Amino acid sequence: MKHCLTISKRAFSIGLLLLVTFFVSAQEAVYKNGVRQGVVNVKFEPGMDNTLKSAKITTKSNRLSTGIENFDKVASSVKATNMRRMFPDTPQNAAKLRKHGLHLWYAIEIDNSIDPRQAAASLKGMKEISAASHSSEIVLPPHQAVKYT
Repeated sequence: MKHCLTISKRAFSIGLLLLVTFFVSAQEAVYKNGVRQGVVNVKFEPGMDNTLKSAKITTKSNRLSTGIENFDKVASSVKATNMRRMFPDTPQNAAKLRKHGLHLWYAIEIDNSIDPRQAAASLKGMKEISAASHSSEIVLPPHQAVKYT
């Protein structure tokens, strides 16, 4: 009986591992020339805190709308489709996020046909945005293992 439980636990663990691997590989980011396509990271100005809390973020017909007129115009020009917080807000970490200004960081999903560097430059020029950047691919430099003797 004990042996059957051990085998079923192993089978369950292997199945769970395969399932997680499948979902992770299905959500793999697409990089082109070292730049992640489809996403731009922005940090709003600290004065936008209350505006962001009350903003009604909607995505109708693949178009982002927040109710912030200037932002919505630029978001439309870069074909933004969604906006989400980069650092999720939970009761346990809300004070820490606010203390370090991380509650102001958002990931803006844009159309893959738009260059994220140009989209970041467009968003960076706004008075509501204090920082905007694209995500770069992280790659290990070529290396060779050398046996230590």
